[in-house]
Amino acid sequence: MRYTESIAASAQALRAALPLMSRQRAALHPVTYAVWYEHVTAMNGALSRELMSLTQDGATLDEPQTWALYRRHIAELDEQMAATLEDDGFALLIPGAGLHEAYTLAEQLRHGVGQLQADAERRLSLSLGVTQLGSGETARDFLGRADQALRSSRAQGRNRATVLAADERFAA
Repeated sequence: MRYTESIAASAQALRAALPLMSRQRAALHPVTYAVWYEHVTAMNGALSRELMSLTQDGATLDEPQTWALYRRHIAELDEQMAATLEDDGFALLIPGAGLHEAYTLAEQLRHGVGQLQADAERRLSLSLGVTQLGSGETARDFLGRADQALRSSRAQGRNRATVLAADERFAA
């Protein structure tokens, strides 16, 4: 299991990662968060070394650099799946987390992003779709449901997290 931190520890990592993320030229999305999360938790030495090299002397990361770091040091997806996520949306996988924990983390991330300002007049917002992998389910079906949950968040006015359970007994 890649991420074993408690909710409290992951919330602390979120508080540490958001200011670092907001200084970059890359959009604030789960791939960016994964890069900075693994850096601030000191769980990925190779990533941290490359990240520090790229941001020395005040340099900032752009979108292609962020994706390259993610692919080299974090992604466990094949290239075709990574390209699909890059074109259609983003996914943050939380192995071992239940639906409630995933929703709680999504809300923490959404609220943290809401504290950031795009410019003097506008605050940033984040729409999220939350789901869990169903028993025996394919990755394509799982990601399709996550996309459906995200689209539901956007359709309801954005800046929200929508849960779409694989098992209706757990639907919110």
